[in-house]
Formats: sequence, C-alpha cells, structure tokens
Amino acid sequence: VLVCKCEVYSGSVIRCLIGCRIDSLKSAGYTFLLCPAFGPGSMQGQFMFAVIKTGGKQYRVSAGDKLRVETLAADEGASVSLDEVLMVGDGDKITIGDPLVGNASVSAQVLSHGRARKVDIVKFRRRKHYRRQMGHRQNFTELEITGIQI
Repeated sequence: VLVCKCEVYSGSVIRCLIGCRIDSLKSAGYTFLLCPAFGPGSMQGQFMFAVIKTGGKQYRVSAGDKLRVETLAADEGASVSLDEVLMVGDGDKITIGDPLVGNASVSAQVLSHGRARKVDIVKFRRRKHYRRQMGHRQNFTELEITGIQI
C-alpha cells in the first residue's frame, strides 16, 4: 500500500495516484512510502488495479469493475483488449509507465452499447428576445473488466 506525501491528499492511501496526474507525480519527484499498517507483500494479488486510457479519458479499474467508456467498435458480448495502460498496482508493487507500461493490457467484455441521459443546453438573455435550447446524448460502451495482465 502506498502513502501519498503530496499536499492535496496528504497521507491518504493510494487515492493520490488517481487524483493527481501521473506525469506531474513523476516530474515533481514525489516519493512513496510503505504504509506501516501493512507488511510487505501482505496485499499481493488481492488488490490489483490499473489505470487505463481510452477515449481520451483515464480510468482506474480492477477485475470485476463495470464502467462506461466512449464508444468502441466491438459487438456486444465480444472481448476487447485495452493496451494503453498507464499504471499497474499489485498490492505493494506499483509500476508506472513512461508513458505506457510495456507488455501490460487489460481485458474486458462488452456488455452493451447505449446513449447517456440527455444534457440540456439553454442560452438565454433577458429582455433581448434571445433564447436557444439544444440537447445532446453521448454514445457509450459499457464494459466489464475481466483481467489485468502484466
């Protein structure tokens, strides 16, 4: 388990690696210490996670997670491999890529495709006879993470 030493998430466990940008962590030279509550290797294999990049966004995932990402060109029920892995954590062992972790991938199964709730856009200027209404529904693909390979 890693303990953060930055000012934003001072002392919190692992949360900083997700809340802060990975590039800024590496360039700022932050150091991470093992949490004294857990001995070395105590969480090995029990809590494996990865930070992946897809659709221009970054997601922190672990096996069994379900998430909605930007539309992927895959059929429902198909298995997809996400190769843009920025970081992998396995217990007290953390691997940060530069910018990607070599030979790491996350496998997922496509559950469904859909459209998100409508976002209403309203532009209005009082006393000027100006009113515009628009809406937008974003397409998404729902994935279930089946495994993380290093």
